[in-house]
Amino acid sequence: MKILFFHPHRQRVSGGLTYFYELAKFIGENTEHETYVMNFRYAHINNLYKNTSLKILNYEDEYDFINDEFIFFTYLNMIPTFLQRFQKLENAKVFIINFHVSSWNIFFSHLNEKRIAYRKNLIELFYKTNSLIFMDDACCHQSSKMLDKAFPEHYVPVFSKPKILKKERTITTFINENEINIAYLGRLDNDKIFVLLNLLEILDNIELVDKKIVLHIIGDGNSTHLINFQKYKNIKIFFRSFLENEELEKYINDKVDLGIALGMASLEFAKEGIPTIIPPFVDKDIPFDKFIWLNECDKKTLGADINSITKLGLNFYSLQELLEDFIAPNKKQELSELV
Repeated sequence: MKILFFHPHRQRVSGGLTYFYELAKFIGENTEHETYVMNFRYAHINNLYKNTSLKILNYEDEYDFINDEFIFFTYLNMIPTFLQRFQKLENAKVFIINFHVSSWNIFFSHLNEKRIAYRKNLIELFYKTNSLIFMDDACCHQSSKMLDKAFPEHYVPVFSKPKILKKERTITTFINENEINIAYLGRLDNDKIFVLLNLLEILDNIELVDKKIVLHIIGDGNSTHLINFQKYKNIKIFFRSFLENEELEKYINDKVDLGIALGMASLEFAKEGIPTIIPPFVDKDIPFDKFIWLNECDKKTLGADINSITKLGLNFYSLQELLEDFIAPNKKQELSELV
């Protein structure tokens, strides 16, 4: 069997890219299937895998050996690009992954399609052909809600990359007993920037007994300029831009008490034993104070938008409640053991 993961993407850091690259690498190393990823020639992530066995194909090049016998994986929002690239493969088998709570909106935007009936017919097509699979429960729930039918719960679950550093850390104490060092990890692009802006607004209005709030922002993107760092007077902010691999692991171990992240980024904290909070996915500048402990996400959920967040059967808390819980005696160690 020949498998191709298709996701040409120019962003330097992307959970979707890491997801596909790691899946392809795992399948290639542990099965007899020929496995490839296709991306732009100069994509940054290619450099991170150049010393591995992963086979990377350039989107810009033609490959005669790619034919209808391949099984393809791509993302919902990538379908128009996929069809353009492989329009000659009329009988290809394609698995479509809904990886992001904004995938449907991005997909229909690419099609420049606003008609409700047309959209519903397309979703119905995915349902009838059983071609849609999901990253987590939130994406499945959202698709089912749009169609008013329950999609089969077919998941390709996300995962954390293997640890690089073998350093063991002490989890019983805080980095600084007078502070709580929180790290936000994620892309600062237009589809996610309001997640961070919402977090900043809420943190700036929280007062904790005996502890100052320190926020480390790890990530960058096309919307970083929207952050007014001078606005937030009650929290100390460190902006660290991109950190990767060993550098990221070391920073988390040395500087972070508590992690906050959506999607695959949340697992970067979890694999280090750092208690982790999942923030709400917001795509506009409105306050929304409902957060989740990662260790309570037993329904395969790594994030949800504000329209479905209360319908997933999970426990949600204000950020003030979570931070007060976290700084209670012995709670840091207890939560670390649950991650």
